Amino acid sequence: MIPAIHVADLQLNAILLALTIVFFLQYRRSREHMVLMWFWGWTLVLMQTLLLRVPAIHGTHWALTRGVLMELCAILPGLLFIGSFSPDTFGRRFRIPFYVAMAVPIAFYTALQALWPDASPLRSAMMLALVMTTAAVAGAWALRPGYLPPTFTLSIIACAVLASAYNILRGDYSENVFLIGTGAHLCNSIFLLRKYRRFSFAILITSVAFLAWAVWPWLHVMPWINPTGSAFLLASIRPRHVLAALGMLLLLLDDEIRANVRAKNRERRARMEMQTYSSLDLNLIAGRTLRSLGSEVCRQVAEASVFRQAVFLLRGPEGDFYLAGHAGISQQIADKLGDVGRRITSARLGALLESAPGRTLGANSCHRDLRPFYLPEDDLLLRSFASAVAVPMSTPSGRMIGVFLLAQPTDAVDTLHPDDLLPIEALASKVVIAVENNLLTQRIMQSEKLIGIGRLAGGVAHELNNPLTVVMGYAELIQESAGEASIREEAGIIRAESARMKRTIESLIRFWKPASQAFEQVDVAAILRDIYALRAPELEHIGIDLQLTLASENLPTVPGNADRLKQAFVQILNNSLEAIARWDARGSEPVEHRIRMEASNYYGMLHILFSDTGPGFENPNHAFEPFFTTKQPGEGSGLGLSICYSVAREHGGEATAFNMHPHGAAVVIELPVTDAPAEPGLAAQPAAQQAIASWNGPGNGSGNGPASKPANSAASPALTL
Repeated sequence: MIPAIHVADLQLNAILLALTIVFFLQYRRSREHMVLMWFWGWTLVLMQTLLLRVPAIHGTHWALTRGVLMELCAILPGLLFIGSFSPDTFGRRFRIPFYVAMAVPIAFYTALQALWPDASPLRSAMMLALVMTTAAVAGAWALRPGYLPPTFTLSIIACAVLASAYNILRGDYSENVFLIGTGAHLCNSIFLLRKYRRFSFAILITSVAFLAWAVWPWLHVMPWINPTGSAFLLASIRPRHVLAALGMLLLLLDDEIRANVRAKNRERRARMEMQTYSSLDLNLIAGRTLRSLGSEVCRQVAEASVFRQAVFLLRGPEGDFYLAGHAGISQQIADKLGDVGRRITSARLGALLESAPGRTLGANSCHRDLRPFYLPEDDLLLRSFASAVAVPMSTPSGRMIGVFLLAQPTDAVDTLHPDDLLPIEALASKVVIAVENNLLTQRIMQSEKLIGIGRLAGGVAHELNNPLTVVMGYAELIQESAGEASIREEAGIIRAESARMKRTIESLIRFWKPASQAFEQVDVAAILRDIYALRAPELEHIGIDLQLTLASENLPTVPGNADRLKQAFVQILNNSLEAIARWDARGSEPVEHRIRMEASNYYGMLHILFSDTGPGFENPNHAFEPFFTTKQPGEGSGLGLSICYSVAREHGGEATAFNMHPHGAAVVIELPVTDAPAEPGLAAQPAAQQAIASWNGPGNGSGNGPASKPANSAASPALTL
């Protein structure tokens, strides 16, 4: 008849086997590394149980092997559980898990003390070396930040080393095996509480089971326990295994329930957040500016999302970034971030988002360290905005137009999840679409408006041209036939003013219907170099820095007329000079006078950007309209930029005017890089869309017009003259 204690032991082993199978099934479903380590840990415990049932024949090799295997199966599960609660690795080139680095010297020690029964100084030295190696690995791991206090951990390691050395010196090697097992399970009890940091029934019974697992083997050596009680204690060790396995399984179920609850909360929060963002009016047509839109978007993000702080950086025409909106941060920090944005280029930000170390969160977002962009004087940012979640805003073609920076998650979020970023990523895509749609709408409206103006100008010019020719003819006859000098002088004035009117009419006719000209492949880079060489010394003499930046040494040629293109470029340059001179005449705050000419190749379009540090356009939407000018009467007709627009369109391209932040103006001309030019005339459509710069209210020097793509291509270094 089988004793009752053996029957209970078999039942507990069967329960342990069932729980181990459950761990395996849980791993197949979740594929979590922690569950896999738990499964292998309990598999080793089961192997120890089976080895206990296998009879040992004294004096044979099997007896020694069985003893070594049983001791390894008793020690290694504790190390596996430690590795699951505190995952860490050693090494730089080859990453070795901590528990593996601990298990190797411990396994050698266990095998050596069982297979080398003769006591000798060499054996003691080897044992002591293995103990010191294990202690060194444990000490190196204890010094890693984020775990228990190093003083506490190192004190325990020092005590364990002293006890182990004492046992080795007195020739007792087996006690150290018990000591290692006790330390491992005691650490598991502590690490379990540290990892979960909450109170629950599963955590309580698992921690108590590990504590019992650590203390129970030492009870049979207590002097006050009689042999009968010792046998009972040793027979009752098995429940601690079942209790620990059951507690760990309950932990998995508890984690799964909590994960489901968090997922439902995230889903509900994301749905409410999406509803909030869907109510945002992103229309920029009715006089709204991107700066006001950016502030509103940031405010909604700070109120509805899991982040308390939101910053909206928008790319400017020269490739840098400026602050277009913020929420949840002070104005002082916002000003600092604006200064940092002006030091960032599109290429540098793109490289950081793609290659810098950080955590990838959503499909289009990542957590990044912002300190590479800061200077030593940015101490305020280093203390309050050192890192953030970056959500770039890019067009379908991959061109970045801005970025959201999000920081300070709310207390309701323990760990950021991709679902937490999904509504904000959708909002970023919505902002990109709204901005590009606004740009396309403005271009269509501008084209239609200029077409109407061109038709009207062409009709008026045709009706005025013949009468004006008659006036000029009679003025010439009077000037030649009149006897009095005063009459000849007055007739000459009539003739000169009529000639000026005729030139204006001819300009209107060219604006409406450019004359047919022979097109050839034109090297725009060479034209810009000629203009730079001709005008740079002159402008330097009057205190204006003329800069030329080419995205590469071999920019493609464009089909067109070199003289017409040079005329347009010189006109834009002169317009910038006049703007700077007018601003100086008004006694504005002195700034660096600078005019930049940049050229780059983007998506089959050659982009030529002219920017200055003047006051900016009063209204960029009217910059290319004939006779629209801010000059005083008699200073100019206002046809300069309209002729430049006409030149761009007759070459199948597009011209765009916009203001820069915080002041300045820019004009970008796109020309198609094709073998044959587009059909000349105002009806020609642009071949590519511009990227976006700033929109601000009219007259404030900060712009409300669209921007160009950056002049410097991220794929090639810039050549600056």
